[in-house]
Amino acid sequence: MSKQKFNAIQRRAMFEVYSGKCFYTTVALDIASFHIEHIIPESMGDDPKALKELLQRLDLPETFDIFGYENLVPTAPNANMKKGDALFSDTNIRFYLSLVKKDEVLNRIELIKTTNNKMKLVVMLKGALESGKLTWDEVAAIADQSTGDPEETFHLIHKLKFFDDTEIEAIMKSDIESLRDRPVRMGENTFIDGLTLTHNELPDRHVRTTREYDDAVAVGYYGYTTYAMKMEAFFIQQSGLLHALEKASIPKSSFIASPRVGLTDLHLLPLDLFPRFGESGFDETTGLTYQDKLNEGAIRVLASRHNYLKVDGPMGQQLIEVVRADFTGDGLEDILLFTYRWAIGGTFGHGGVAILSRKTSDGPFELSSI
Repeated sequence: MSKQKFNAIQRRAMFEVYSGKCFYTTVALDIASFHIEHIIPESMGDDPKALKELLQRLDLPETFDIFGYENLVPTAPNANMKKGDALFSDTNIRFYLSLVKKDEVLNRIELIKTTNNKMKLVVMLKGALESGKLTWDEVAAIADQSTGDPEETFHLIHKLKFFDDTEIEAIMKSDIESLRDRPVRMGENTFIDGLTLTHNELPDRHVRTTREYDDAVAVGYYGYTTYAMKMEAFFIQQSGLLHALEKASIPKSSFIASPRVGLTDLHLLPLDLFPRFGESGFDETTGLTYQDKLNEGAIRVLASRHNYLKVDGPMGQQLIEVVRADFTGDGLEDILLFTYRWAIGGTFGHGGVAILSRKTSDGPFELSSI
């Protein structure tokens, strides 16, 4: 067991940079219990002469810090305990040290600190605004001075959840790259770490992050079983959200904010949003809304709240409003949704992302491409 202590930010940075995997065995780590291992044992620090001789044999500078990130890696507890204070061969030490990601860890630590500070500011300003201590203009001025770019922050109506139980309520564009390397949480399945995808010609690939998922899909991987297709929805949704936010901007005007309209306004929801799968769908008549089909008795509302709608008809559908921003580049506020559809009485289920736009104050929502 290491005598060197690490704080939560250091542990999180190590976990994220090494993709939540043991450095030696590549098995998935538990963020709450993984160990941080010294490749050159920290006990060597008690014998400066032996350490100096070792560094010379390895052609490492005398300034090499065995307690620094150039010598630290995340490991499974059993792998670390098995190694203990044992010293690898010089060849193995050179190999392992060549794989260490010191600079990435240091950069991730600074990014986490910056993000945490920004999140604290967001929470503080939100409280001050809700209590009436500050006006919108005052909040904007403070955010501008503190972050340098208040338009880079998007506040989520539906929190983004990760496998390590962390939840994100606001995303800044500077956060997106690091969020792509966070293991995805698949709903309430806190015990399922990652998803195995299939390829027609290559071996199966296990993915845990949206970056890994995107890379796999780009070369032809997909969810093959009905279970995999259902679980794949969480990767599709989170990846779609991050890609959409990367291109999004703060809207200049809105036809959905005042009065606020959304998923509960069935007379504004275009029927184009309802899923079609084989023969399980409505006809191609344009201009119809969910309210039209509700009046006909063709769909039922199973659950509804300000950012959530669950209906069934020829198929079942769940819609979740996640965030509002200008996603189409026209200056108007849009809504990004997580969508999920399933076959009534069957096993098929699949999810995705959709954008709802409203171009006028008296018009319905339109389904826009991302």
